[in-house]
Parts: sequence; structure tokens; C-alpha cells
Amino acid sequence: MSAMANKWAHLLTEENLAEQIEQAKACGDAENLTEPRAETVQIKQGAIIIKLRNGAEFRVAHTLIQGLETATVEQLQDFWVSTSGDSIHWESLDVDFSVPGLLAGRFGTKRWMMAENAKAEDKTVNNGAMLNSIAS
Repeated sequence: MSAMANKWAHLLTEENLAEQIEQAKACGDAENLTEPRAETVQIKQGAIIIKLRNGAEFRVAHTLIQGLETATVEQLQDFWVSTSGDSIHWESLDVDFSVPGLLAGRFGTKRWMMAENAKAEDKTVNNGAMLNSIAS
């Protein structure tokens, strides 16, 4: 056995692995009780509707979500929800989002969100300038 393998051998025992698996399961169980989880997901009139296990509903237009902006109805319908209800995956688009992330308003990567926010601000400034010129 090499010196490196010997250094880590005490950490990679069957007992340690079993203990780590049990800790991970307990952590997952705790998150399932405290984090938002999808019970059902529907696509209706361009909106993604997530019904949570606690009965609350969240609705967002697919055009606001990175990777889904230009998706067809057929592509939007090609999704699955993880068994834990913590994520949604659009198979044909290779797009994944966590349910807690969507509820927190994370509709894409940081770079994409910054670009989208900049576009929205430009639109707001331009609309404000247009309203000011009409009012004058």
C-alpha cells in the first residue's frame, strides 16, 4: 500500500462509510421536513405552476427562466420532478432547477440574472424617459 493510500485507509472503512450514509440520510430527512418540496408541477398557458407539499402554489412564466425562455409547449411538457420534490428537470432541454431556488427567485446563473436585471432596468429607464417626454 502506498504512503498516500495508507494515510487515508482509516477514513475509508466500511463502518465510516455506513455512518456517513446514515448521517446523509438523516440530513435529507430533516431537509424534507423544513425545505419547500414540490408535490405537483404543471405547465399551463406558458406558466410553470409548482404546488408545494404544504399546499402553497408558486407560478412563474417560463420566459423568465434561463434555458426555458424560447421552449416550445412540447419541450416544456417534457419534465420530471425528483422523487424528493426538490428539483425539476426538463429532459429535452437539459435544464435543471431546484424548487427552493425557483421560490427564491433564482431563475438562472448569476451572470444570466445580472444581464436580465440590466435589461429590465434599461426598459424601466427608457419607459420613464418616454413618460417624461409625453408629460412635458
